Amino acid sequence: MTRTRRLSALLLALAVSAVTPAFADTYLVYSEGGIPVNSDIFLWADCLYTPPNICDFAARVACETPEGGSSQGLFTNQWGGWGVFHQQDVDLSAYENGDVRFFVKTPFDLTVGIDCTENSAPASYSRLISQHGWVSDDPPTWQEITIPVCDLFPGGDCQPHLECLETIKAPFHVNRPDIVLAKDFAVDYIRWQSAISHAGASSVTVQGRQLLVNGEPFVVNGMAYAPLSIGENWQGAWRDRPDRYLVDFPLIAAGGSNAVRLYAPVLTTAMLDAAWAEGLYVIPTFGVGPDQLTCDAGKAFMQDRFLEMVEEWKDHPAILFWLVGNEVNINLGAADRCADWFPQLDSLAQAAHGVDSSHPVGTANAGVDHICEAGCSTDTVLPNVDLWGMQVYRGCQGLGSAFADYEAKTDCARPLIATEFGVDSWDSRVPGENQAMQATCFEDMLADASQALAVRTPGSVSSGQVVFEWLDEWWKASCVEPAEWTVQDTCTSFSNPAYAPQADTAMNEEWWGIATQVLGDPDARPVRAAYTTLGDAWLGSVCNLQVDAHDPASGDTTISFDPATGNAVNHNLYYGPLSAVSTHGYSGSVTGLGPTGPSVVTLPSGSLFWVVAAENGISEEGCYGTDSEGVERPCFSGNCEVDQIAGWNCLCMGP
Repeated sequence: MTRTRRLSALLLALAVSAVTPAFADTYLVYSEGGIPVNSDIFLWADCLYTPPNICDFAARVACETPEGGSSQGLFTNQWGGWGVFHQQDVDLSAYENGDVRFFVKTPFDLTVGIDCTENSAPASYSRLISQHGWVSDDPPTWQEITIPVCDLFPGGDCQPHLECLETIKAPFHVNRPDIVLAKDFAVDYIRWQSAISHAGASSVTVQGRQLLVNGEPFVVNGMAYAPLSIGENWQGAWRDRPDRYLVDFPLIAAGGSNAVRLYAPVLTTAMLDAAWAEGLYVIPTFGVGPDQLTCDAGKAFMQDRFLEMVEEWKDHPAILFWLVGNEVNINLGAADRCADWFPQLDSLAQAAHGVDSSHPVGTANAGVDHICEAGCSTDTVLPNVDLWGMQVYRGCQGLGSAFADYEAKTDCARPLIATEFGVDSWDSRVPGENQAMQATCFEDMLADASQALAVRTPGSVSSGQVVFEWLDEWWKASCVEPAEWTVQDTCTSFSNPAYAPQADTAMNEEWWGIATQVLGDPDARPVRAAYTTLGDAWLGSVCNLQVDAHDPASGDTTISFDPATGNAVNHNLYYGPLSAVSTHGYSGSVTGLGPTGPSVVTLPSGSLFWVVAAENGISEEGCYGTDSEGVERPCFSGNCEVDQIAGWNCLCMGP
């Protein structure tokens, strides 16, 4: 779904819709996500703010902007400045060895600095941008300035000023000197950054219609994820949120998901580490502002920001692939799509491949209509795009038709992933929450998704799917004005007749979660019935099989294994003579091993091969694993004594 972004006009002293700080890797001071939570922007200038005053301080929207299409500019008579000020001091000492980075467009030298507390008194430190590479030009152009944090202090020494870094009042302020002529300057994308390093990338490749991870077939069973609390809008995700993801990731993984899709920037290694520890891959989405697609300079800035993201995070093993843009196509006419957007997408993919050979690049397209348009977005026209994402809301029984529409296209042979699909749980016909309706609808959609998997059905097109979404977002519907983000609204956001008759056609934007939130209890995540539906369908593979003890005389054997993800309520063991391993000639089974290993089983004498498969609560088994060539092993007795589901993942994952 398209996410609406709103930035308020900024005046003399006001709070902006805000994001709280990240305490590692990147701390955003001013970006498309706003400013830090509990912060204000203050302005000082020689203006009386009465006509015919020529002063102006506002968010300026333009194509030729370094990040996202908008920047903060100040036009004054003689002198002026502005800064971001925390309402309470913030500890940024983790960035002692990092940098303060920003873009500036100015015809004259500026002073930038920070405010803090030292020895119980206010303190301020600043530098001229000319001391850090700024060059005067006329007309002025955007220049990126990097100031090592320690260079803000006398002698470039942080050690005497650690107290200052622990008590930052203003993480950035900028001043222009006293100039006789009226001039303006603009600043964009202000952030503190620290150096990072990662263990090494997972190898993710595309083979035909399939996605391979470290050479093995991989089915994406993903969850759309925004780490938001009650009372926050989309900007709340533009910061490190351990308060959210340390609660969410274990629950998401336990429900059978193997990936999370993000909409906000990745800001910290800690978040990726937390996902990886739970066996979750991460699919970052790089935001594309349509404003930047209308000029060459905007496209160049967009590529710079995308490459920064790729180079910063490509070596973390949790990264699965890169998505560029979310439903960009829906906001553009045919001419703009074919002349600006799709060529830019291909250029970004090509640039990413130049620095990252381990991850595919795709986009999250609204629907399938604009994918592989002749002369516009076919495989031939876009040779560097590796996969397509589609965001489809065709009702409970319409997902299959979307895959079929894609399969029918020509010059269109890449994997397709449903990067969003789902249904809300509010039923206006009751009216009230209807978890059974949501769960039943998901059963139908998951069945369609299963049949479309390329690893399952010959000639099929899909490499997986991402459910929209993990958690209800209480900011998205506006039943009353002004919007109330601490109340879960029940009004209709839009209508979608495709969901009839199985589900309500009145869609509500605040009830799409597989889990919900509880006002006053930030750690509560009551899961809905659909959580069990997904867990049943996404039963994973059993990994790390091991013989711990064996008695040849009795045949008693102690085995251990990592239980499968999803709703694994039981595991079964299947064995056969070693001479029949090449044909998977099973000769017997030991059932009822329980939900976890280890187990003690009695096996017949002789040389044997064996596998363990997980079973959910509705008598369906997951994957039996893959052979040395990555092909799924067949189930027991050919036709499966226990029905086998398709939404499995045959890859053993995790750190």
